[in-house]
Amino acid sequence: MTRSSLLMLSSFCLMFMPLSVHAEDGAPKIDEAYINKLIGEYIKAHPQEILDSLEQHQVDMAEKEEQKAAAYLQEKKGFFESDAVPTVGNPDADIHVVEFFDYSCGYCKRAFNDLALLLEEDENVKVTFVDFPILGPGSLLAAKWSMAAKNQGDDKFFAYHSALMKSPGTQSEEVLEMLAEKAGLDVGKLKEDVNDPAITAALEKNREIAVELGIRGTPAFIIGDELFRGYLGYDGLTAVIQEKRNEKPEE
Repeated sequence: MTRSSLLMLSSFCLMFMPLSVHAEDGAPKIDEAYINKLIGEYIKAHPQEILDSLEQHQVDMAEKEEQKAAAYLQEKKGFFESDAVPTVGNPDADIHVVEFFDYSCGYCKRAFNDLALLLEEDENVKVTFVDFPILGPGSLLAAKWSMAAKNQGDDKFFAYHSALMKSPGTQSEEVLEMLAEKAGLDVGKLKEDVNDPAITAALEKNREIAVELGIRGTPAFIIGDELFRGYLGYDGLTAVIQEKRNEKPEE
């Protein structure tokens, strides 16, 4: 049902609905059963219009969500360039990839392989990792250890991040400690930093930004000034990067 159809139906109902003046306060009382009957008959007589209207509504809502996300992305652009989130690769890269991830997410583990290969193959890319633990207590625990690793430098973070992504399943505290040792981190400092309230605050900031961007699952990527929800695969990732490069004006 189009907007005009809805307006016509509403007007029709208001013009012809029977009213009762026997309400206690003396005000007219709408015969709801009659209105529902009219609406039901209209729906039965115009099923395709109803489907078209629902489809158009979904399109309109999606467009509004993307417009909101694009505006918010511009507003928070500085956050993804700041020291608040770990970044690896070429600091002067012409392409910046941001990933929202969860350590318990299978597709995030696949995406890690894609990003690791991208960093190896493309020297003009940098990647920022945004912890977004949404898959339970295990995800949150791993995120806290990962954020604590960042305090020892982005390179140490990436070594630990790599170990976590290559390790199957949800990690226990014992496994998180073992992986930290293998990644060459100062485990004593790491265990102290894990309980720092600043880490909880940083993860809450990540969550707030993800929610405002309309990110409901992981992985999600920001490439250039565009948001991509879901797993892209290596070919999809490199295709978007090439597209963004092609959009840049020639110097």
